[in-house]
Amino acid sequence: MDESLIIRPYDRLATNMLGEYAIAKILLRAIEKGVTIFRPVIECRCDLILDDGLKLYRAQVKYAGRSSKKARGVVPLGLSKWRNGGRSVTPCYRASEIDLLLVYVRKIDKILWFGPEVFDGRKNLFIRIAPCRNNQVKGCLMASEYIW
Repeated sequence: MDESLIIRPYDRLATNMLGEYAIAKILLRAIEKGVTIFRPVIECRCDLILDDGLKLYRAQVKYAGRSSKKARGVVPLGLSKWRNGGRSVTPCYRASEIDLLLVYVRKIDKILWFGPEVFDGRKNLFIRIAPCRNNQVKGCLMASEYIW
């Protein structure tokens, strides 16, 4: 799979477009799983509300498409919210604001479901899409364990 999406040669998609691409992938997956999705009309801390028939989940959606420059098999993900129009960057997400973080990882074409125990108060996640070369498992956030 290509490293990045493009509209025209040499023009990378804007951050908002990548977010919309991730949301489209999540909508398709929700349909496959029979989950109803609601989308806020105005910008707020959550991108989607998921209804599995038992509970409503406030979800923040992220697109993870970069590669780590320091380690192989790792996809870095920043958890601050970038804003348009000169508004300030919003700091990390809290469990009091959202119930889950849905991340579309382009390199493996999968959606990962992270609960607050993973994202609460963190500024970055480093998602492992391949095992460590030294076989380390402890402390690694393995993508295979969070696939939705």
